Amino acid sequence: MSRHRHRPEHVLEPTILALSLALLVAPALSRPAHAETIPDFRIFAAVQPLPPGEVGTLVVTGYGSCGELLPIEIDGDHLRLPVVTICPLIPPDPIPFRLETSVGPLDEGVYTVDLVTDFDGTVLATTQLVVAQPTLDLGVVPPEPTTRDRVTFMIAGTAECPQIRQVEIGAGRIDIELGLGCPFTPPPPPHPFVLASQLGRLSSGDHEVVVHDASEVLGSSLVTVLDVPPVMTFEPPEPTEAEGFTAIAALPFVLACDPVREVTVGGFVATVRLDDACLLVPPGQPAPTFSTVEASFPALPAGTYRVRFLDGQDRVLAQAPVTVRSASGACIPTETTLCLQGDRFRVRAMWETSNGVIGPAHTQPRTADSGAFSFFDPDNVELVVKVLDACNTSFHSYWVFTAGLTNVAVNLEVTDTLNEVTWTASNPQGHDFTPILDTRAFATCP
Repeated sequence: MSRHRHRPEHVLEPTILALSLALLVAPALSRPAHAETIPDFRIFAAVQPLPPGEVGTLVVTGYGSCGELLPIEIDGDHLRLPVVTICPLIPPDPIPFRLETSVGPLDEGVYTVDLVTDFDGTVLATTQLVVAQPTLDLGVVPPEPTTRDRVTFMIAGTAECPQIRQVEIGAGRIDIELGLGCPFTPPPPPHPFVLASQLGRLSSGDHEVVVHDASEVLGSSLVTVLDVPPVMTFEPPEPTEAEGFTAIAALPFVLACDPVREVTVGGFVATVRLDDACLLVPPGQPAPTFSTVEASFPALPAGTYRVRFLDGQDRVLAQAPVTVRSASGACIPTETTLCLQGDRFRVRAMWETSNGVIGPAHTQPRTADSGAFSFFDPDNVELVVKVLDACNTSFHSYWVFTAGLTNVAVNLEVTDTLNEVTWTASNPQGHDFTPILDTRAFATCP
């Protein structure tokens, strides 16, 4: 973003100035002067209300070729924040930008804040800034969320009967409506409370979270979500034992050279060791810098492998499972089908809630002989299944071990696709899932 700190006003006559602006100012800034605001710009406070006598932060986002904030001008309860919009002789291509400036200390009250052009005062965006003692404590978990995180917004305060009535998630703004009073009399005395609003995964960028009741805004806080690409992918996504595959990791480094030093496979662990000299820590930036690192593996026997990218000190930088399918394709792994023991055994499960809702369990492959299932939330494991090869023991069979972390009804099905023999188990509705250790599940060796 180009910067131009000083513009001598006596150098350009008004007519020349107008012509210069028409030619040079970014498209976002060349709107009619009579427009009330320009949609490409936003201005908002990082946290509201701002306590009297303290310093807060105003955030400005926009899209254009130039932009630099000048000192705030205060006129009673009206604040004007000028932004420099005159570009150099050849302006750069317009890009998104994000600027911050300090505001305060201010006396208690409600202030109107206008973002204006420095040359003619055109209003680009406007907001209100409330200066008062906060009645709520607002926060976000995790403190620095990314696009991979499930975001929880925390609200703490004192009230009679606190509850979250409604949450609306829009583009760049999230409204959380609270109910703080009681529907009955006499109400209990006010007491401290903490409420948690599950916002889920949010898009990257700034989200202004506004907390209010039915009549007024109680507070707001800026949640900035960093854009983090998927940590690891595979090409092809579902390789077979007849072909090799490539692991592709997005790592938070600038690469000075090809960092792949060694690729090894031991058991069902595939390891990529990197050269630290090639991994440069990026300078401080508003968002991380990611680079793609690729490592190729030869054809491997069927099974589920844990692929790891390690630095020079054997610290794990990224890891993910990949399932190598049998070339015969007896069991095809899907979102609801778990394939174990080299794709010989097919595992599926169905669940049913107490009110009759039925659905398939979703797979989470772990190792070549074990995996897990989730029911309602991919982050919540509900069922674990293991198929062990005990053919070389006195049992001469395949074992099935399973355990559940649930009390909903479950129907589990394990099929030996080589012999089309199926083993089943179930858990009754409302009963804690009892672990099953069946050492005679499949007498189908070898």
